[in-house]
Amino acid sequence: MSTEIKYAVIIGFLGQHKDRFQVFGPPYTVEDKIKRAAQVDHCGAIEAVYPHELGDVQAV
Repeated sequence: MSTEIKYAVIIGFLGQHKDRFQVFGPPYTVEDKIKRAAQVDHCGAIEAVYPHELGDVQAV
């Protein structure tokens, strides 16, 4: 049994964020967010929200 801790990364947090006053950070495509998640140490999975993140499931 492995004792290594792995994390799931919510890809929505790896892109642009908005509130009612301003926009934070640049927009990224779903593919870019997955590539960014792959760079996180110990990332074993991703969490994507449908339909917000995965509107075009066939493209992903």
